[in-house]
Amino acid sequence: MRDIRINLGLPDHPKVQKLEKKCGAGAFKCLVRLWTFCAVSKPTGKLIGMSLGDIEMAARWEGEPGAFAAELLDIGWLDAEDEGYLSIHDWQEHQPWVFNSKERSEMARKAVQARWSKPRSGSKPRGGPNSMGLGCAVQGCDNPIEKHIDGIGYCGNPTHKHKPIGG
Repeated sequence: MRDIRINLGLPDHPKVQKLEKKCGAGAFKCLVRLWTFCAVSKPTGKLIGMSLGDIEMAARWEGEPGAFAAELLDIGWLDAEDEGYLSIHDWQEHQPWVFNSKERSEMARKAVQARWSKPRSGSKPRGGPNSMGLGCAVQGCDNPIEKHIDGIGYCGNPTHKHKPIGG
């Protein structure tokens, strides 16, 4: 599950009060929408390549064009970076799990590769890299598993006999 962290005191934060006073009660919801957009599409919080209009579209702002983004900048929810783009203020500090997601996924991928590339003691190799109880058991088959039906992984080759996952 992907998520973002929100401090429980955020709805009463002075920046939220200022934003709602200037842009209306729906502005806080738009701010949260912008953050969730960033978590999915801009996990570093750097809004590189995004115009003010793009930012408002990501936030689903329906008010006066430019007003929401201008207030985010003025209040301090957005920072103008020297490199010429905008970023979410203190994103790395407040959303470290999201900010480091790509590096964490890469480390996990490498760890899985390292784990499954080691020979298992006392076992015979049974097929390709997917055969460690997770897929096609045919010796030498390197086909990825395409689907699972009733606990059996199918690699897509109709001539292969498949085995239940984990069995």
